[in-house]
Amino acid sequence: MYGQPKKYSILESIINTSMGYLLGVLTQIIIFPLYGLTVSLNNMMSITAIFTMVSFLRSYILRRLFNKLHIILQKRNK
Repeated sequence: MYGQPKKYSILESIINTSMGYLLGVLTQIIIFPLYGLTVSLNNMMSITAIFTMVSFLRSYILRRLFNKLHIILQKRNK
């Protein structure tokens, strides 16, 4: 076995960051008013979208790096 295929890495990252996006918007809806911040729902969604894109790239890149490390370690142990 040589690790997770790229298409599964990207699918995992999409699902993970999509859930993070929804959680991020809901968190802002709850937390912002507690700090006296008034932000429209559209702005909250835009802000969260930016962080979601960054999170997606981070998740995908780390997944691929760890997958590559796993492959290298498997080859060394043979």
